[in-house]
Amino acid sequence: MLRNILLLVVIFLTSVGSVTAFAQKKSSAQKERSIQKERLILWKSIECDVAWNAGSCTATKDLDAPPGWQACKVVYNLAHEGGFATSKKFTPDNWYTNDPESPDRYRRYKVYISASGSDSIFNQVGARIRLENVGIDIIPATADNAARYAAGCDMPDHD
Repeated sequence: MLRNILLLVVIFLTSVGSVTAFAQKKSSAQKERSIQKERLILWKSIECDVAWNAGSCTATKDLDAPPGWQACKVVYNLAHEGGFATSKKFTPDNWYTNDPESPDRYRRYKVYISASGSDSIFNQVGARIRLENVGIDIIPATADNAARYAAGCDMPDHD
């Protein structure tokens, strides 16, 4: 009986050691998967503000990753958006040539914003949109798609 209890204790301690070793291996694998991600704020603000009878406004800005880095995702604060008609769009650009990764990696985002007034004397409504602290999260240029997913990057389709 005592021999069986000692055998169970040895098995338990062995299995606890295996679990600890497995946890340590998993932890080191997770560390290998972590990726350096930086935030690069390139514009303090981008704005379009129009009166009801002033037509429309459009603004376009490029958010470029520096050499040795790739674009990950756009970051911004929406300070104001309202009025007759506004829009915002973020488009990846400057794609890697012959990229072995799919979807392809890219180095730039193009930011487009617009605002249009009503242009009607019976409905005098202007429009305004303002983005603040506009930039991109960037990761090393050599990061593959597994690292992009791990970093939470956008993964847009590209031909």
